[in-house]
Amino acid sequence: MYAPDSHFTGLILLRRISASSRAGITASSTDTTASSSVYTYGPGEHAVERPAEDKPAASTLQTICASNLTNAQAMAVFSLAIQLQLVAMRLYWAEFSDAEMAHQNIEVGPITQGDAKAVLDKLSAVGAKGTAQAA
Repeated sequence: MYAPDSHFTGLILLRRISASSRAGITASSTDTTASSSVYTYGPGEHAVERPAEDKPAASTLQTICASNLTNAQAMAVFSLAIQLQLVAMRLYWAEFSDAEMAHQNIEVGPITQGDAKAVLDKLSAVGAKGTAQAA
């Protein structure tokens, strides 16, 4: 037996059910009272352990000092400092150590160990001695 009203009533009932379920989803997704530490894993998801946080590395920067260099020796180190872009970063400092302006004291740093090795090697190559200090 077919009754036109029963078919129409069924459609209204289905609409009410789907509207109320949509309202429930919307309400729960905007609910801010739920704990933010609760998470429900979806399909294919699982818990993982966080990696241990690394301790910050100790400073490996060094400052190179050399005193009483001839102008030629200081110019060789200055040229290397330009190549390493240390002058542009204002990590190279020099002053004359005598009134005749024939000798210089230089300080380079703080710089990385690789740059410090290059500066110390250049000082050795020109016959000068430099000291490295932790920055």
